[in-house]
Amino acid sequence: MNLARHSITSTDPVHILDARFDPDCQIFTATTPAGFAVYRTWPLELIRKRELTGGTLAAVVPLDTSNILFLLGGGRSPRYSPNKVIVWDDSVGKEVAALEFKVDVKGLACRHSIGNGKPLIIREV
Repeated sequence: MNLARHSITSTDPVHILDARFDPDCQIFTATTPAGFAVYRTWPLELIRKRELTGGTLAAVVPLDTSNILFLLGGGRSPRYSPNKVIVWDDSVGKEVAALEFKVDVKGLACRHSIGNGKPLIIREV
């Protein structure tokens, strides 16, 4: 069998610092040293990618399949202080709110309630 020559190009690997799924596992976020990316799980598809300057993130937590994301600063040069949670609206591509706590935020869990009249509650974990 005679096969033609193929060249394989090398690409730089993408370092993923953290990955978080929404409660229904429909989307997930991947935190990288350059920013973050949001993916659909089935079929696997990149929805959006943001490169942020000025520091690194520890985690990006999606709020269901909405445009709202929660950003936690971390890493060698944190973009945000470790006691803050930044609410990011990806439809406008900027911060819309900041939640500041007395102690460092170690983790974050969130969910979106629809139709039951209850407000969205964000708790420090």
